[in-house]
Amino acid sequence: LAPAAGGEGQAQGEGAGRPLILLFKPKENRHVEFTGELVLDKLTHFSKVLSLPLLSTYDFETRQKYQELKVPLGMLWLDGENEDAVENTQAKVVLRRLALRFSGHLVFVMLNNTRDAMLMRPMALDPRRVPTFGISATDEPDSPKFGFDLQVRGRAERSAFWADDGGERAFGRLEAFCAAFLEGTLEASHESAELPPTYRWQGPGVVDEVVWRGFREAVYRTDHDVLLELYNPFRPQHRSYITVLDLVAEALKDVMNLKVARMDTQNNYVLPEFGVTDKEKASTFFFLGAAPERQRRPKRFAGKGSKAEALPEKLIRFLHRETRGHATWDPEERVAWVSREAIRRIKRLRALEKDYEKKMQDEWMQKEMEEFERYKRLGKFDNLPPM
Repeated sequence: LAPAAGGEGQAQGEGAGRPLILLFKPKENRHVEFTGELVLDKLTHFSKVLSLPLLSTYDFETRQKYQELKVPLGMLWLDGENEDAVENTQAKVVLRRLALRFSGHLVFVMLNNTRDAMLMRPMALDPRRVPTFGISATDEPDSPKFGFDLQVRGRAERSAFWADDGGERAFGRLEAFCAAFLEGTLEASHESAELPPTYRWQGPGVVDEVVWRGFREAVYRTDHDVLLELYNPFRPQHRSYITVLDLVAEALKDVMNLKVARMDTQNNYVLPEFGVTDKEKASTFFFLGAAPERQRRPKRFAGKGSKAEALPEKLIRFLHRETRGHATWDPEERVAWVSREAIRRIKRLRALEKDYEKKMQDEWMQKEMEEFERYKRLGKFDNLPPM
């Protein structure tokens, strides 16, 4: 890092009073000019970023260096199963251009979707859809992450994204994305499940399946009051509890401006304001009254744990208490219907679940016996001491 003195003409011109600061990188046969604000932290960041190669492959050895320097990473995931894929080559060309464009600001690294798939999850990126790009504020697990949405689905569209106009389309969009990160205007990404591209909420009477990627739109920006369930898909009797919310939605299908929705907590980010500190919890219900986005406040359903058959009635009465100030509807007829249906449907589901569990146990026992007989034939138990 070296200041270069300007000539007499520079002293009288636009650069008067400001030294020309260049960082030379002989191995890369280039130099980079520092153009930011002349303060220590900006100069330190500039030199830290440029202490690393223009492009490098992300691995555990280099990761330690990134963590020590606390530099932001522009991360390109490539197709690890088809390393010679044309899309990989095209994406690398775009990444090199980005690295030159943002030299001194961002460190750019290459990863692959097989070895480094877990690092994609906090950015809501899909390992099956590569090449793809994201930015991590630092290489710490809890640092803000920003996944880039290519807004394409199929392989052909993805290939076209990287190839169009010699990579100009991809470079233009990623350049704007990186610039927005540096300006601090990007919203951080979070882990999100994915819905089929054709999915649309069918309206009252049907539960809206929500994922984090569309959570604000579906829950905070809707004109409806919302009953929201945050649930663990690995809870006991999962299918019975799925039926509970389906029944509530059916019972309330003719109540105006009311939406029933649910989101899986194991594969989606949950906003801190919901207070769900234990994502292993089977289920938690919330009411969010219709209001502008910034004024919505979740109210937790405080009902104690009970059997699935009793829960629909409790939820309907909870909703009635929360909406009676601005909506008029009679809960009694709906409670009577939902109670009858809950007993009928959940009883049938429980019988099916018991049959399924017994079948799984029988299959497991059969496999264990087969494995025992195989080991016996191989003489694995011949040298065991007598009992």
